[in-house]
Amino acid sequence: MIGTRTKRAVAAAALVACLAQPALAQTKATSNCPSPVVEAMHVRLLQTELMVAALQCRNNPAFDFSSKYNNFVMQFSSPLSQNANVLKDHFRRNFGANHMTQLDRYMTRIANDAGQRGMHAGYCQNMAPMFDQVLALKGNAELARFSNANPLALAISTRDGC
Repeated sequence: MIGTRTKRAVAAAALVACLAQPALAQTKATSNCPSPVVEAMHVRLLQTELMVAALQCRNNPAFDFSSKYNNFVMQFSSPLSQNANVLKDHFRRNFGANHMTQLDRYMTRIANDAGQRGMHAGYCQNMAPMFDQVLALKGNAELARFSNANPLALAISTRDGC
């Protein structure tokens, strides 16, 4: 019989192998990652990037995205909540009692990655069109398609997600 630690180690190894796949969004059909988890990851990446932009750019009146970010969260509150639940369930299945710690680490890592991008020159200017595009979306399906097709989602390593 396989012990709990061994099961977790095997799950962690599978997780790392899955996450090591480059351009995960383009290879979903052949990936071992469940596509609802990949979709939830991409939506969370987008949400985090928008949040960081709202925080990083708020001192520049030309690029104060605070109200746009708040509108995004209100407009997509239900899909964002559903995606958060998909991620929580995924981490619970893979990490058991340690799932919240692992999820927190994942969330911190993607926020830190976004924060690093936010420090580059032109970041606020580059984020302006993304806010407009996201706020023009209608419903969860369009949000999912946009986040999956977003070059940001393709460029970010998915080493922690599935």
